[in-house]
Amino acid sequence: MRTLSLSTLALAGLLSACASPQGSQMTIRAGADMRCMQQEAGATPQKTVTRWCTSRQIFQPNRHIVTVNGQPLFDGNDRDDVRAEKQLGGTTFAATCTPRIEIMDMSSDKPMPLAKLPPELVNACRVTADEAGFHRPFLRDEACSRVYGALVGPLVGKTLPFKRTQECRVTAGGSTVFEGTFVYQ
Repeated sequence: MRTLSLSTLALAGLLSACASPQGSQMTIRAGADMRCMQQEAGATPQKTVTRWCTSRQIFQPNRHIVTVNGQPLFDGNDRDDVRAEKQLGGTTFAATCTPRIEIMDMSSDKPMPLAKLPPELVNACRVTADEAGFHRPFLRDEACSRVYGALVGPLVGKTLPFKRTQECRVTAGGSTVFEGTFVYQ
């Protein structure tokens, strides 16, 4: 009886490793194959299985493929933003990602000092500094995106904006069915 219980527990542990819990995190390395995170929400027969796959290539936009119950929701890159809305099985699903950006100083290979970033960017993107005065990675949300391109564009050459993470979410009729963070290295 004890062997059966241990075997059952081992099998359950193995099966649970195949699906990522909500709010999970995955590291994506440049040049690596597509990596996927899968989450389930709801109960049968209304269970929603969301699978989010991404890959990263150096100096290229990240590729994202999102499916809900095996049906495509988004297949593209994040050159702009990952935003999709689609009716699947009578429910409106929406996929979004919010990147966390770090602007690297090309001369020192460190984050830019907060004092050297445009004040409009610091305010709109709510950029903060660490103890040494370097800016911390910041979310490029809707408010930040309105000024980001115009203010960061002139810095390119002396700096390199880098997506450190993307916080991605899928909602079904306003309820979150997938939430995960992709960490890029």
